[in-house]
Amino acid sequence: MKLKFFLFIQLILAASLVGYQPLHAQQSGNRTISGIVVDENGLPLPGAGVTQKRVTKEESIAGIMTDIQGHFTLTLPSNTKEIEVSYLGYKTLVVALTQQKDYKLELEPDAQVLDQVVVTGMFTRKANSYTGAVATIKRDDLLQAGNQNVIQSLKNIDPSFIQLDNLSMGSNPNAMPDLQMRGQSSFPDIRSEYQNNPNQPLFILDGFETNLTKILDLDMNMVESITLLKDATAKAIYGSKAANGVIVMETRRPEAGRMKFSYNGSAVVETPELNSYSLANAAEKLEIERMAGLFDSDNVVTRISRQKRYNEILKEVLAGVDTDWLFQPVRTGIGQKHALYLEGGDQYMLYGVDLSYNNINGVMKGSDRKTFNGGVTLSYRVKDFIFRNKLSITNNQANESPWGSFDTYAKMNPYSRIYDQNGNLVKSYNYTASDGAIERQTNPIWNSMINTKDISRYTDITNNFYAEWNVSESFRLTGRFGFTNISSSSDNFKPASHTDFANYSGDDIYRKGYYGQQNGRTSNLNGDLGASYSLTKGKHLLFTNAQLNVSNYIYDYALVEAEGFPNDNMDHIIFATAYKKDGKPNGAESISRNLGGIVSANYSYDNRYLFDVNYRVTGSSEFGANNRWGSFWSVGGGWNMHEESFLKNSNVINRLKLRLSTGYTGSQGFNTYQALAT
Repeated sequence: MKLKFFLFIQLILAASLVGYQPLHAQQSGNRTISGIVVDENGLPLPGAGVTQKRVTKEESIAGIMTDIQGHFTLTLPSNTKEIEVSYLGYKTLVVALTQQKDYKLELEPDAQVLDQVVVTGMFTRKANSYTGAVATIKRDDLLQAGNQNVIQSLKNIDPSFIQLDNLSMGSNPNAMPDLQMRGQSSFPDIRSEYQNNPNQPLFILDGFETNLTKILDLDMNMVESITLLKDATAKAIYGSKAANGVIVMETRRPEAGRMKFSYNGSAVVETPELNSYSLANAAEKLEIERMAGLFDSDNVVTRISRQKRYNEILKEVLAGVDTDWLFQPVRTGIGQKHALYLEGGDQYMLYGVDLSYNNINGVMKGSDRKTFNGGVTLSYRVKDFIFRNKLSITNNQANESPWGSFDTYAKMNPYSRIYDQNGNLVKSYNYTASDGAIERQTNPIWNSMINTKDISRYTDITNNFYAEWNVSESFRLTGRFGFTNISSSSDNFKPASHTDFANYSGDDIYRKGYYGQQNGRTSNLNGDLGASYSLTKGKHLLFTNAQLNVSNYIYDYALVEAEGFPNDNMDHIIFATAYKKDGKPNGAESISRNLGGIVSANYSYDNRYLFDVNYRVTGSSEFGANNRWGSFWSVGGGWNMHEESFLKNSNVINRLKLRLSTGYTGSQGFNTYQALAT
């Protein structure tokens, strides 16, 4: 109830900001100016900030935002000499006031702001002076590369980001992709102790670590930029978790101006591609089996029996039986995506509200994934302080296909009928094994016609708070705190008529039917304090950062497995006759705590010669008791050759950078209690 109340309060605040305007004390001897702010093409810029230029740090200044047509009217003290005009992506313009009352102010694009900033999740750097291997992808590029999800678009854009093919899962919308960035960096544990893929990159969302499921269900319209950190210089700031690369995502922040409303809708069509399968037809399959000797035997009695079996199959083939099994479980899946975004505010307070719905229907019949996302962002600025809070809620439900796995249908014999001559669905068949023995094979379509259940759900509530204090133009302090709570559940029901129980006999017939129910909970707390300092002196440019961070991760689940469901309609766990044979309710709990610190420096001379150094110390409860701390570092150097006189005016080469980096990173993707003292 507390969380719901908190969301309600934020929604009320966001709604109240629609008509918010800053109030300034009226002073005697004021003057009023007006005008319009335009871009380089003469088009109006709504939401541009027009403020009195501050003379002293403590001085209270007047300011306003341009309206939707780019117009403004501002009342200033009569002794004001200059005003400042600012807009995201444009250079700040300082205008000396004259006696005129009406101004037309044109802003110039700032290429460095637009294209040459590297966001690492902890700090930002000028790309031109950064020696790490990174790739930055903007929202427009991401959306142009596809509208399915963030992972698919990244795969289409950057060749170093690899999604390994999973032939058994196909296009199952609920299967988590197997991802790698720049290949493997860990050996798989032979005891399967890893909770997660040990070669999966680390995901950072708005400065906080998150999981692959959250990224997969993220509304693409809310992604502002993605940065891939690839080499040691770029990754070392994340220390023990960075061996497989780091993917840093920044979500959309509200823009100033009058309330704006945007909507995006699209349809997603997934079609099965079966042309690449070249499987034998019924006659060909039978001939292949005959030539392989499946119907021959040195034993006369066995040979007669097998020849009889061959003739039965041949009769079906000659009767025209040639089943296309691959076509049976698939469909053209048509999904839909809807996204709403509301934003507005001024230079003091901003608000943003987002809602989205994503319904994916997989190509396997009955498989789908439905995701609802909602979020509220509030940002407040007072003097040299900035406070920002983002609350996001995700609700997901995933249904697995009752038709089973696609590879099962590829193994079916084309000379087997789906329905018998009376029109009844066939439950099982005799088939000839590789050793010539006659065995039973179940019809995978059977399970799609009975009452089964395979559903999973989760609700993710995340609240991230950010505070920034600009102590001076060169020195800044930051603090962040994030909280995530995930509740998950799954239900898997198979009635007694399911083919999994086709071979049950004797007393085991009372064990037919299965129900598995699992409930899990994840709680994650993250916090950090940081300081950054920058210095520009002549041709020298220096950026330094220091940060202390702490995290606490808890995961627990409980699983109950039961059996004995005599009726297909008794699809609740309370109708079970017993726990699963030799089983009992079970579960697990995992706790992981981390404490770390990092110092980082970036230096450039004349924008030509570059140097980066990073050092991080991490303490983790996942490390062994005798070795709780790990140290990670990186050093990088670079040379912007395009800034040299012999290339600066070249019409052929506009960017040429030579860089070298080395460092030490680590991997922490193993079980919480896997470390053993020796």
